[in-house]
Parts: sequence; C-alpha cells; structure tokens
Amino acid sequence: MKVQHAQERSLLKEQQDREIDQTKEQRALKMKRRKIERSVKSLCLKEECDREKEYRRRLKHDAKENKSPTEPIIVASALV
Repeated sequence: MKVQHAQERSLLKEQQDREIDQTKEQRALKMKRRKIERSVKSLCLKEECDREKEYRRRLKHDAKENKSPTEPIIVASALV
C-alpha cells in the first residue's frame, strides 16, 4: 500500500513538474515575442526619426539655395 501511494505521489510530482516546465516555456516564448516586438517597434521609430531628420536637412539645404522643397520628398514623407 505504501509503495502504491509513493508511486502515485511520484507520478503526480512528475505531472506537476511537466506542467511547470510547459508554463515556463510558454512564458519564455511570450517574453521572446514581446522582446522582438519591442525591437521591431524601436527600429521603426528609429527609421522614422532618420527620415524626418533627412527631410529637415533637405528643407534646410533647399532654403539656403532659395528653392522650394522638391515634390517627391513631400509626397514620400506624406506616404509614410
């Protein structure tokens, strides 16, 4: 009887360990996905900032030459 009880406890413990491992794996995958999402968002924001800097630089350059901003730049920035 004690042996059977010990085996049941052992099986229950193994099942709980498997469930804990699955939960940890799911959490790790979720954290990894969030990290990737943050990286992508950060990269997009950086690219947008770089585009804005380039646009401002071109406007400044055009202003020095007394030119109006070129239409493709305005159209491209409006599309983004």
